[in-house]
Amino acid sequence: PSQEDLRKILMHASENYRICAVIMAHSGCRPHVLGNYDGSDGLTIGDFPEMRIDGSKIEFTTVPTMVRVRSGLSKTGRAYFSFLGQEGCDYLKNYLESRIQEGETLDSKSDIIHPKSWSKKFITTSNLSDGIRSAMRSAGFKNRPYVLRSFFATQMLLAESKGTIPHA
Repeated sequence: PSQEDLRKILMHASENYRICAVIMAHSGCRPHVLGNYDGSDGLTIGDFPEMRIDGSKIEFTTVPTMVRVRSGLSKTGRAYFSFLGQEGCDYLKNYLESRIQEGETLDSKSDIIHPKSWSKKFITTSNLSDGIRSAMRSAGFKNRPYVLRSFFATQMLLAESKGTIPHA
C-alpha cells in the first residue's frame, strides 16, 4: 500500500487496531510481536527503551525510537530491534496518553496494545489480524494485514535508494 492507502486504513480502524497497523507498517513488526496467539505475551512499554512516562505525558528521548523485540516474540527465537519513526511515535504517544487519561497506570510491564477483553493481558494475534482486516475492508482493500509489513520494507528500500540508510 501507499502512504495514502495506509492513511485510509488507519481512518477506518478503531484506536487499538490503528496502533497495531501503525507499528506493523512503520516498524515492520509481525502481528505475533504485538500479541501472541494466546494473549500471554506481546510488546510492552519496556520494549521501547527510549520512551518515558512523565505523569500523564509520554515522551521519546530519541526519534526514530528503538523497538526491542524479545526472543520469545521473535519468529526465529532470537531477540532483535527495529525502530519507529516520528509518525509512529506520534500515534503511539496519543494512544498511550489517552489510556492514562482514562485512569490506567502504565509502567514498563504494561502492554502496548490493550486488549478489549480484560481476560487476556495482551491482544491476541487473531484479534489483531481480524481488527486490521476489518479496517482494510472498510477502506476498500482486499489485502491481508501482513501487507503492512511490505509497506515498511518498501519505505526502507526507498530510503536506501536515496542514501538515507545503508543496506545493512
